[in-house]
Amino acid sequence: MSTEKPLNIVFIIDRLTNYRMFSSLIAEGCQRGLSIECWHLCENKRKSGDKGYLYPSLDKARFKENDYPTLTLRAFESKNAMAEALATRNDISHVVSMEPAETLATQEQLARFTSTWCVIMYGQDTFKNLSIFKDGSPGSGVKTIFFAYTRYLFDFGMAFVDRYLNKANTYLQRPNVSIRVIGNTMLDPCVQHIDNDAVRKKHGIPPGKNIAIYLPYGYLPAKKFKRSRAWQAAFSSLHIERISKKEFNADGFINESMLKRFNRKLNLTGKALRDPVAREWLIKGWHEPAVIDNVRRFCDKNNLLLVVKPRRKFDFSEAVYKKADVIVEDNESQYYPSMMQELLSIASIGISFFSWSVLEFIYQGVPIINLECLDDRVENPEKKYWHSTEDGFIYAFKHNVWNYTVPDFIQNFSSRTLDDFSIDEDQRASYFDRFLGDMNHSAAELFFDSLEKQTA
Repeated sequence: MSTEKPLNIVFIIDRLTNYRMFSSLIAEGCQRGLSIECWHLCENKRKSGDKGYLYPSLDKARFKENDYPTLTLRAFESKNAMAEALATRNDISHVVSMEPAETLATQEQLARFTSTWCVIMYGQDTFKNLSIFKDGSPGSGVKTIFFAYTRYLFDFGMAFVDRYLNKANTYLQRPNVSIRVIGNTMLDPCVQHIDNDAVRKKHGIPPGKNIAIYLPYGYLPAKKFKRSRAWQAAFSSLHIERISKKEFNADGFINESMLKRFNRKLNLTGKALRDPVAREWLIKGWHEPAVIDNVRRFCDKNNLLLVVKPRRKFDFSEAVYKKADVIVEDNESQYYPSMMQELLSIASIGISFFSWSVLEFIYQGVPIINLECLDDRVENPEKKYWHSTEDGFIYAFKHNVWNYTVPDFIQNFSSRTLDDFSIDEDQRASYFDRFLGDMNHSAAELFFDSLEKQTA
């Protein structure tokens, strides 16, 4: 007879985007009649900065208590208060987070934890954030389960840790840590039930019309490499006119004076001209306005509406605003399905820059173009590791993901047709096996099956 606790599961929500990875799990748990608690970390400092709009106020929770009888929502004003609540609750069987327990609680609090800690993989950041253990710290004795997308990606991530994070690999090699492969929890069969007509109506898209989705280059100034900043100036930031407000509950754009804008562009021009690579890109017109111009011509040729879906934390070129048929403002508070998943239900093709959204495109059977960019993802060895364009990796996979350099894209893309980008289903199955997980079972199903098996 099992001595495990009945399943009573807490989800840690420190940003609204946590619901991207957790919504399928919460929905599945509620459907199974399990006790589910969503604990929102509502620290005031999270309202500011370029991610302030992701502040997880309870009123923005994806799931409401009135709709789910086994669901409880709670707000905490600090990490310490949340950790202390976890340390004093003996009825919690599992805590689900995107980070190890050691990032939330002190060693004294961890010593009082009686729950199993579940870390949900969320792309490359899961492994990069293990840097907290790079000094060889043994961590805590908290029982931990690491849920990975696939064995291939887990091994790829561990090879990264071995190469760049010194002794951090000891964290996942401890006897109290186990690894389970379940797939990507962001992806769920709920997308099969999206009402395509309702999606078109919501965004003003004519009935029956299909779309191309363009994800603009997400500009944030490179932090470490001057060459990256120079390239960004030539490709993107020189062409940005609107700078969005990003604080909590702030909408619209920053009112930038003409003098400030002039000085900003003068400074960016200087950066681009002083670097030989950036200077060549500037002179030859290899920039985002030229990219979106080619996307526009491709859409006109292939009878597609051009839909642009930016992320609010990134600013992008003014030409993108002007060439788009529809710009979808997404404050990243809608999940299960997400706004992206809704748009993918009526999409014929996508274009993005080194974005892990390629996983969502292939999950929903939509071909996607990856555009290489010469920012920190090329200059920084750790970032370059995760942005390989070798055939067979995420960004270049036969008859599923087509990789282009920007000059090649500008020269050739607009002459292509949709038939040039047809998905091969056998190759798509291989992509699932390597990067997405089980084609026949959702990650949420496999997650709860594994927990229920443990308590049986």
